[in-house]
Amino acid sequence: MDGAGGSPGPRPRPAPRGPFFSCRCFHTDNIFLEDFRLHVRSTDPQLESVLRSKGCKTEGQFRKVQAKIDEEVQRRKLLHQKSLERRNIISACYKPLNPEVYVLQESFLAPEFHEIVAYCRSEDADFEGLLDHIHSLPAERVYSIPVFTEEFCGQLIGELENFEQSEMPKGRPNTMNNYGVPVSERECVEIEHRVSYGLLHRGQHCHGALPISSGERWNLIIWMRSSPVRNELCPMCNRKPELVEASGFGDGFTSELSEVWQERQETVSVCTLC
Repeated sequence: MDGAGGSPGPRPRPAPRGPFFSCRCFHTDNIFLEDFRLHVRSTDPQLESVLRSKGCKTEGQFRKVQAKIDEEVQRRKLLHQKSLERRNIISACYKPLNPEVYVLQESFLAPEFHEIVAYCRSEDADFEGLLDHIHSLPAERVYSIPVFTEEFCGQLIGELENFEQSEMPKGRPNTMNNYGVPVSERECVEIEHRVSYGLLHRGQHCHGALPISSGERWNLIIWMRSSPVRNELCPMCNRKPELVEASGFGDGFTSELSEVWQERQETVSVCTLC
């Protein structure tokens, strides 16, 4: 299982039909040091002085911090390779509880979601009309949308629980999953999740998760990326991306030099909600 809310597939996915890349910053930036509650860049020339200001004084402390940084950099470099290895093992050995959940069916989707799709496909669809079909939340440009039926959610959670109890290899989110937003609650808008509903927002929204008061929390997270948009600005370093080769889909960047691949691309309007 890869990432927060992902699920094991019954068979390996085919390789992508073209070259994808990552920005070089993925291997250097935004590395979280839990002991110091600090995000750092591994190549920052001021890193030592920053750590000293946070209480890292001795050579032993510096070596320990550097080892953690090197470990995270190596984890990111091997991310796709490890994911592929897990996927192959799961495909060969895992016995699904609910095999039907692995193939998306229209019956899994809430009737309201079908209505939203039908409206968006209509000739008179516009932004204001779309807002009549979805729920605007207190946070800026954050929306709630009915996505699945509760019956399907129950089947999917059952499958996830079955996988968690198995001996299959599992990929976990990095420490950003727990420490992504160390800010005061007064600076945040709290939004309560609802079963079968999805939250839609820009990935660059500063967001995090509060401790749950009871029960369990299962998240299915989907990133919607537009390579032509991402090619202009990396959302991680906020600069023109410096491309490095990546296995699989990388981080969704594509190369302007790959003319054959570019010819396959279709121009797609970016959703005005984002």
